[in-house]
Amino acid sequence: MKNPKRATIHDIARKLNIAASSVSRALNNSSKVSAATKELILKTAKELNYKQNYLASNLRKGQNQTIGVVVPRINQNFFSNVIAGLEEVTYKNGYNLVICQSNELHEREVQCVEALINQHVSCIVISISAEHHNSDHLKNALAQGIQVIQFDRVALDVETYKVINDNELAATEAVSHMISQGYKRIAL
Repeated sequence: MKNPKRATIHDIARKLNIAASSVSRALNNSSKVSAATKELILKTAKELNYKQNYLASNLRKGQNQTIGVVVPRINQNFFSNVIAGLEEVTYKNGYNLVICQSNELHEREVQCVEALINQHVSCIVISISAEHHNSDHLKNALAQGIQVIQFDRVALDVETYKVINDNELAATEAVSHMISQGYKRIAL
């Protein structure tokens, strides 16, 4: 079965006998289009079942509203909670997530990062695999102008933003709290 052709801004423009640039401005909520024209364009877009092609739009703008996430195991509570939090924040800000799982394998981590680079993501958020060998793939992403943010497990041989726990400080604060509560025999 052949897929029906997707409606484009040119289809909307042809139907309304107006310039495609006017359709584009209306669909992007530009103030340069009157409210009446914008309403007519949006109505026609809905009738034609128009769906914005974000890939084409982002290529024209030279940006991508997609963030790539690479985690060792999606099904671990910690990582699934991180992904849920990222999704909530990115959704509210008009971004999408692409999620990859390395399965704790360096080779798969490299493949995930390369796939995200090829998708021209804006940013890669990554927790490196337990089998991490080198950071060449992260350096490559940075060289391509892609922001890299490491969290949880991080590679120290590459300059990126890092979100990590201070386990020493956490242990000190936990023990101090227990002592202040009167505990005498504490084991960590």
